[in-house]
Amino acid sequence: MFFRVLGAVGVVRSDGAPVVLRAAKQRVLLSALLLNANEWVRGDQLIDFIWGETPPRSAVANLKTYVWELRRLLAEDRITSGQGGYRIAVARDELDVFVFTDQVRHEEFAEALSLWRGEPFGELAAGGVDAVRGRLLESWFHAQEGLAAAELAAGRHAHAVAALRGLVADHPFREESRGMLMMALYRAGRQAEALEVYEDGRRVLDEELGLLPGAELRRLHSEILNQDVALDLPRRVPVQLPADVRGFTGRDEMLRMLDDVLAGTSTTVVVSAIAGTAGVGKTALAVHWAHRIRKHFPDGQLYLNLRGHGAGSPLTPVQALERLLTALGVESGKSVDVDEAAAAYRSALADQRVLVVLDNAFDADQVRPLLPGTPGSLVLITSRNRLDGLVARDGAQRLVLDVLSRRDARGVLEQVLGASRVSAEPEAVRELVELCARLPLALRIAAANLLARPGRSVADYVTELRGGDLLAALTVPGDPDTAVRAALDLSYTAMDPLARKLFRLMGLVPGRDITPSAVTALADISQRDAVTGLQALAAAHLVDEHATGRFTFHDLLRLCALERCREEDPVEARNAALERMALHYGLMARDVMRTVDPRPYRDLLAGEGTEFPDEQAAMTWLDREMANLVAVAQESAQRGSITVATQLCVALSSHFERHRTMVEWIGTTEAVLAGACRVNDLTAQAYGLMGLASAYWSQCEYKQALVLLEQARPIVEADVEMLRTPLLANFGRTYISMGRLRDSADCYRQLLELARQTSNLPSLVGALAIYGDVHWELGELHRAYELHTESIAVAHSAGLRTGVALGETHAGRSAQALGLLDQAVEHYLTGLDLCREQGDPVEDAGNLANLSGAYRDLGRYDDALRTARESLAISTRIGMPRTQTSARHVLGSTYFLLHRYDEARVELETALHLSSSHPRGRWDTLVSLADLHHALGAAERARDLAEQALAGSRETGHRLIYAEALRVLAEIDGGELQRLDEALELHRLSGYRLGVERVLSSSRRS
Repeated sequence: MFFRVLGAVGVVRSDGAPVVLRAAKQRVLLSALLLNANEWVRGDQLIDFIWGETPPRSAVANLKTYVWELRRLLAEDRITSGQGGYRIAVARDELDVFVFTDQVRHEEFAEALSLWRGEPFGELAAGGVDAVRGRLLESWFHAQEGLAAAELAAGRHAHAVAALRGLVADHPFREESRGMLMMALYRAGRQAEALEVYEDGRRVLDEELGLLPGAELRRLHSEILNQDVALDLPRRVPVQLPADVRGFTGRDEMLRMLDDVLAGTSTTVVVSAIAGTAGVGKTALAVHWAHRIRKHFPDGQLYLNLRGHGAGSPLTPVQALERLLTALGVESGKSVDVDEAAAAYRSALADQRVLVVLDNAFDADQVRPLLPGTPGSLVLITSRNRLDGLVARDGAQRLVLDVLSRRDARGVLEQVLGASRVSAEPEAVRELVELCARLPLALRIAAANLLARPGRSVADYVTELRGGDLLAALTVPGDPDTAVRAALDLSYTAMDPLARKLFRLMGLVPGRDITPSAVTALADISQRDAVTGLQALAAAHLVDEHATGRFTFHDLLRLCALERCREEDPVEARNAALERMALHYGLMARDVMRTVDPRPYRDLLAGEGTEFPDEQAAMTWLDREMANLVAVAQESAQRGSITVATQLCVALSSHFERHRTMVEWIGTTEAVLAGACRVNDLTAQAYGLMGLASAYWSQCEYKQALVLLEQARPIVEADVEMLRTPLLANFGRTYISMGRLRDSADCYRQLLELARQTSNLPSLVGALAIYGDVHWELGELHRAYELHTESIAVAHSAGLRTGVALGETHAGRSAQALGLLDQAVEHYLTGLDLCREQGDPVEDAGNLANLSGAYRDLGRYDDALRTARESLAISTRIGMPRTQTSARHVLGSTYFLLHRYDEARVELETALHLSSSHPRGRWDTLVSLADLHHALGAAERARDLAEQALAGSRETGHRLIYAEALRVLAEIDGGELQRLDEALELHRLSGYRLGVERVLSSSRRS
């Protein structure tokens, strides 16, 4: 049974017949249950979904009736009741949302998009469906772009054009999609259309946003205009053969016969077909021989599994041709005409020497269109069928592969187990060869299991096989799923107890991979045993060492391991294993923070940890383990291990903030907060509330951040004294961002007192830097610079490189305002080097925006524009509205100084739009826009803008901006002296040198 919610809700039975859902409320009920598949949904929630805010009095009884009717349609055990509600049980491959999500994650974009039929959960209008629908729509868009990018990279330009047309039409401001469409059209020989796409985008940006296309799109436009050869897709030589079979044994006569057919390729197309039963080694022989002769085919070696027998339907000839043409770098145009696609394929192979291996063919009709038309190439086909028609009509030479001879079968065992072990038990080996029917697949499975148990006799293994039904599974022909399950069962039971234990427990791991040190904790064993067990599992192909020291397995193996664990290990043992692993990760994450940015409130776990040699090593570990840490934190919170989950969340917060990974940040913090509320852990609740506040602050949602901090305040003041410092810091930075400068100053004064009293140097460095910013925004520049330089000195003395980077960045601001421009540039460049060393894109973008302003004030306008664009690119990519505002303001004010007024207006108006929640940035931008409109002769518009800046900056206390607004208003009124005098006095009191120069210049002009 398959459930569909990516569009109108529907159900399809396994035989393809639809389940008819006649009643609208019945469809809503099913949609609501599937929205929360495999989870309990309370009855009152379902009533809300079905009737909204005005349910009838009989709603509870009616709900039971609708559930009964659904059970009758689906299956009695499909929907269960309990815990005050209902739950629908759906396997991973039974719900289109699950399949779609998995396919997008594995970058199977075409398959994923084929499931999409319309708006997800279209019957629902409440209960959090918008968030789910939004995530699915974003995944759909990602799949569309990913598919288009893959088509473009593969040279399938017509495919890419078809996909990108719709994307660009629906999302005209996305320059990456527009650029891909331009590239696809150009490579398809449609230069004029590519240029037209650019012109359409330029016009839309100008009319809708008043913007120019970005630098990258303009560069691409220029290259297309000039037909730059760098845009051409290089011809690819396909080398697609799978890896040769290790220890290939026997088949000498077959290899000689294949060698004989090679000689004829110079005068004709040679077609050779290897036929035989399942598991007899057809693919192994074909691939092995193909590797032997590949040097004779310098123009490429193609390999394609035609899926004639196995899971899924066989490839159609058109599908096969499409893939072959893609491998050859030829645009297939998504032709549905097999003759047209075959002609393109033959043209691509004309006068080429290409080896084509067509594996697992279904019949001659499937293969015939895939044959080249000119001499030079060789086609090697494998199939369980005889392919008589190919022999009769197309001159194919057929080789029928039988089971191995007894000698060769013994040789397979010797290759895997070693000659001495095989020779030691000749009778048992002969019996094992016969039990395996001399099929190479069965022999290799048996040998692998024996290899995993060096002390086990072949005779004992044969006795075990005779007593069970596993060998029957090994010899079942033609069913890959059955064969895989049998192979896994046999491999698992053949492992020693340690390896079996590790395999089972690894099924519990929520992350994507695991290291021996984590396995040590998971299984409560020594590091040596962990390595030994993992190596044994890898040797048996039950796990894969995908990178040095990092082990994983694919989803089927993971499911097998989890099922085994649930069957063999009691729930207490499973939970204990997860807790040990989570504690291991928690202690490691804690020690990363101790190394990088030590603060007492970040130490929640007690226990022996790891001493990292330096900050770089600590951050490298954190980056590598990030996905695992997020998964473990969320699993721990759900399981009720709140302290460990909180420790992980606290340690991850700096990474989240640096890289603006908002989904993981908010998801992990909300999971911890929800878990803390369930067990009434006030400390964890305070951490969760503050973590969420930080996430919202980073997205400029300051009011929401403040609400969360206010919720945390009573908990911290009553129960969690160690969080007083970070709570004050959070309040302080939220207040300064909201323009509540005096409130922020109060917070940082308290912070400084606390930090000095407790000798908490990391907190002292941060407090000095941000308190300096408060004075900078208040126009108290000399005091600001004192605080900023003190923060640098303290950070140096404490060896805090992150603190030095922070201090240098902030000191540049106050130095710049004081007119110490060379010193400001030096501060910014020092901070930039440090934050790049630490891999901190947030500080990188902020530093670049600040540096561009210093370059502008120095008159280095090209450097200012370049640096501001760098900042804008980073801040746009990771989502930093405040920094985007700053970068665009610098771009606009620099263009203004260059008298490039149209470009200045575009940048400044965009900055104004971005600054809705950023008071200082908004007032600053209003002043610059007022200057611009005054220069353009629009006095009334300039006056309105300047008065907005004046009123706003007066209210928030931004003295420098207030004085600048006075200056602009005075200039609009022809040099009105009272305002100019007031502005001059304010700038002199502040020490704002550039402001003084501007006012004096205005006075001279008037």
